[in-house]
Amino acid sequence: MNNSHKKPITKLNVFLFLTIIFFSIQSTFIISQPRQAKIGAASMESQFFVAPDGLSSNDGTEASPWNIEKANSSLLPGETAILLDGIYTATPIAPVNSGTKGAYITYRAANKHLALFTNMNAITGSRGAVSIFINDKSYIAIDGIKVENVKRWVMGERSHHITLENGYFENGSGWINCRFEDIGDGMRIRNNHFTGGTDLVSLDGGSGHLVEGNFFGDASHTGLVLLGVQRSVVRNNVMLNRLWRTMEVESQRHEPYALSKYNLIENNYFDFSPVNSIQYAGNNSIIRKNVFRHSIKGMDWSNYLGSVRGPEAWHNEHNRFYNNVIAECGSNNIVNAIIEDNKLDGISVAGTVSSSGYGVTYLTNLFNPPVEGHDDVAYGDNIMVNNILYKNANTFQSSSSSTTQLAFDWNATPEFGRYYSNNFYSGSIGSDVVYFVDGPSQNPSVLRNFTLLEFEQQYPDWATDNIEVDPQFVDPDDGDFELKEGSPVIDKGMALTKTTSAGAGTIITVEDALYFTNGYGIVAPDIIRINSERVKILNIDYEANKITIDQNTSWQQGDKIYFDYAGDGPDLGAFEYGLITDIKESRKVGSIESYKLLQNYPNPFNPSTMIEYNLDEKANVRLEIFDTLGRKLITLVEEIKSAGTHQAIWDSKNRAGDNVSSGIYFYSFSVEGKDFTAREVKKMVLLR
Repeated sequence: MNNSHKKPITKLNVFLFLTIIFFSIQSTFIISQPRQAKIGAASMESQFFVAPDGLSSNDGTEASPWNIEKANSSLLPGETAILLDGIYTATPIAPVNSGTKGAYITYRAANKHLALFTNMNAITGSRGAVSIFINDKSYIAIDGIKVENVKRWVMGERSHHITLENGYFENGSGWINCRFEDIGDGMRIRNNHFTGGTDLVSLDGGSGHLVEGNFFGDASHTGLVLLGVQRSVVRNNVMLNRLWRTMEVESQRHEPYALSKYNLIENNYFDFSPVNSIQYAGNNSIIRKNVFRHSIKGMDWSNYLGSVRGPEAWHNEHNRFYNNVIAECGSNNIVNAIIEDNKLDGISVAGTVSSSGYGVTYLTNLFNPPVEGHDDVAYGDNIMVNNILYKNANTFQSSSSSTTQLAFDWNATPEFGRYYSNNFYSGSIGSDVVYFVDGPSQNPSVLRNFTLLEFEQQYPDWATDNIEVDPQFVDPDDGDFELKEGSPVIDKGMALTKTTSAGAGTIITVEDALYFTNGYGIVAPDIIRINSERVKILNIDYEANKITIDQNTSWQQGDKIYFDYAGDGPDLGAFEYGLITDIKESRKVGSIESYKLLQNYPNPFNPSTMIEYNLDEKANVRLEIFDTLGRKLITLVEEIKSAGTHQAIWDSKNRAGDNVSSGIYFYSFSVEGKDFTAREVKKMVLLR
């Protein structure tokens, strides 16, 4: 059998590195690189040791550990249970007390993933067997445990300020495996591996949540679900679901039916789904710098009547979708070959696979004509800017159309969105790129297929300044969607908004502030450019379209506002050339053989890695660390170095001394000698 079509999800490459590492984690790897328990700021008196064979009558030392029952009943705010290696059965983590702000109750594995929870019992209110039961609790942290073969991994109804990090969760049989329902604020889901369940993680309600650095794998329904979540961040995750969809964003399915709104979804890698990457029905949110790849449907702007669960997808408006890559989605030979090969491996999809799919879909059954009795529904003003839609096509069996870059279904029409400065590349120029699924039956009827030129001519109020060129990715077959040097989409992105009047100071009124965020106190605020000046956002009044920045400046009416970029303007797509390029010489004078930069070791690493370089002569050296958005985290070296071999250690902290999350990072090495100047950038993976 020819398996060449499997290359995109099986060959090792930097963008799927996390996926492959997560899939290949074995006990021997964990044993060889244990993560010892971290006391941190806590005193020895505030931590207690727990073991599977511990006793309630013991004193909680490492030599005389407690059992889980004793830890659950005894821990107070600020105290930590160190879970020693072994298999924990029957009794779940279920603290009697809550922590307090600044004084969490913590359960931490002594060695990551070697405290295994399995074959748990049900307890009152848990709706079946559960490993972590924290209903009505707050300020609880669970760090580094492994859970397998339990109905529910976590039950956290009406909880708030819960941290779940560095865990490994697999094979959950219950509906919703990490169930955080009707919750408050401040959930932290970081650096976990989830696979083998129904809805792997569901956050229902609340605000100020962070979902970062996780792997979401196979789920019979959805990997990550957000319901009525507000002012939260989902970033730096890898999502690959061979069974159904990877992510879902909707309103709450129970009273008060809160909307999902003002969220940030960025820098995620959605690698495969036989349904859709995101089924989305949120509001006033930012979706940027993501890769959607090899799904039947990539970005699915949903708006439908729903079921008895409530108005889960009645509202979907005022979202800003920019600088994403949507690649090779649709019912095509690659996607369907992956599905068939998964079947040979015993992995079958959870439902019927559609015979046609699309890169980006707008669909609604609540309009054209409107549904009676539902005057409160809303759908529209979902704007796409500076994205790359790449070879999304239906080429398999009886697909209804090979045109799948942008589709309108269930009588949706272009007026529900806006389409500016995107690149639609189908592999050839002048082919159909827009498809109206119900075009002939609409009133008035429209053609089913449009080229990009025809689409812009037919809908000039909604589609302008789009292009159709080969973006020249570094290696799209291998999942690398960075831009090659000389790509025609470098510096071709448009400004996101403009100033409405001239002024000076720190508060700027713009036409549309929804493109930006101050980080909600969770992540770093956006850096923007007013014309060419870089400033940091401190606060945003979305109702008044006012942005508060960190320094005084002046502007004229109509001045352009950009998300930060490298070069002469923003690029199209998810990766800004010049910030994260593989190897880029800033200037080549003389021989660059005068230095050699080695790959960091170990790689992947946790928590530290060594970067080694050799100099043939004395040179001025600068070594800096960047994240995938091009933001500098720390400078490791900035000094003159003598000829010879040198080493620098990065401890995975930023300049403020805070630990960074799992993910892909870049080290930039700049060297200037007597007769040469050069710069080289390499990638590395932090896996906590």
